[in-house]
Order: sequence, then structure tokens, then C-alpha cells
Amino acid sequence: MSFSVVNLMEDTEFNEEEGTEFSEEPMNSTAIVEEMNRKVNMTFLKMIPPFFSIPIVMSLLLVFPGQIPDVVFLTLLFVAFGITFVSLILGALAGGQKSYVRALRKLVPLSPPEPKVTDKFAVMLIENVYVFVLKKAPYALYFVAFKQTEPTPDSKIDVPTLFWKWSNVQNIEGFRIHQREGTFTIPTPDGDYITGDGYLLVLPIRKGSYMVHYPDMSRGHLLAIVEHASNLITQKTQSIDM
Repeated sequence: MSFSVVNLMEDTEFNEEEGTEFSEEPMNSTAIVEEMNRKVNMTFLKMIPPFFSIPIVMSLLLVFPGQIPDVVFLTLLFVAFGITFVSLILGALAGGQKSYVRALRKLVPLSPPEPKVTDKFAVMLIENVYVFVLKKAPYALYFVAFKQTEPTPDSKIDVPTLFWKWSNVQNIEGFRIHQREGTFTIPTPDGDYITGDGYLLVLPIRKGSYMVHYPDMSRGHLLAIVEHASNLITQKTQSIDM
């Protein structure tokens, strides 16, 4: 029996303030995503020179054999290790941002409507279904249909990010969708946060061994998931009325 886990959690963060708008200038979601991607690529390029700091210091022993005092050499080597360590941290942060950009590129084709894109999440409302991606869990698209909601002053997103391979799965348009019923707190395109009971559908967007078939994520495929989430609420309402 396999005990593999689908872990959708990623802790790397670029900025501390949650939900900060990415740009104060009017930009559509595609432009925002491309600007984010440009900045990530620039970060990776800036990381290349620091990685040569240790080899450069070590090469001094070959270029100037016996001429560099040990104290000077060890100091330079210590500084080079520090620069390399900082570069590795920046690389981890940039890697998390790159994963977030990939997730955003899966969400944007669903527009219209235009999603609200921030440095922590992006969200849109299609009919009565909220569709969003999270920077802290960039390997999934989230779909939430609420039975009822209420505004909440708490600006902390509360949705599960960990799913077992064998947890409740629905097959929709060739996708294996994790489905869960419960209470969730999510952001809205208006900049507010709401909480309520409803249904959560989670679509992994990274290929994995547990997926037998991984179809293209066309707008039609994703809208079929939106329709499924909406139907869950409709069916629930009809059963209560009966």
C-alpha cells in the first residue's frame, strides 16, 4: 500500500504583508503576472555572480601561492560562504515565487472576469464559485462554493493544503479533484474576506505519479469544475426544499 501524500504547502514568501496589491497602477491580470515573472527572472540572474565567490577566493591560492596571509584568506573565504548562503536563501524565495507565477498562469485563462492578483493570492468569482490560487500552496487551483457566507474581520485564509492520495476524489474532465465539505475562510475579488460552510474542490496543477491522465487545462475544462462546484450547492438546496 502506498502512503504517499499530496502536499500542496510551500512556505517560501517574498513579502511579509499578506494580500498587498502587486501594483498601484491599473494593469490587467496578464500584465501583472508577466511583471512578476520578469522580477523573478531578474532575481535568478542576480544570483549567478555570487555563486562564483567561493571559487574566486579559492583560485587566489593558485594565482598567489604562499603570498596571501592565512588570516586574510580565511576572512575572504568566510565572506564568500556568507554571500553564497544568502544567495541560496534568495534562490529558495525566488523558486517559491516562480511556482506562484506558474499557478497564476493556470488561473488567468479563466477570465473574464479579471482576477484580483496580489503578492499572496489571486481570486475571481465565476457565478457563485470562488476560484483562487495561493502563494503558500502554489501547486493547486481552489474552487469554493458556499452554502452561506458572512464577512469576517480576520484576514487569514483558512483552507486545507494537505490531501491524502486516497482522500475523497471526483473525476471531472479527466482530472482527479479533491473534494471536501466544511467551513472555509477565503479572500474575495472585492478585497474582503468571507467565511462560511460550503464545498471545496482542489485541482492539483503539478503532474504527479498518482495521476493516470493529465489533460490540458483549457478554459472549458476548468469551467466544468466550476459548474460541478455550483451544482453541489444547487443539489444541496433542492434536497433541503424537498
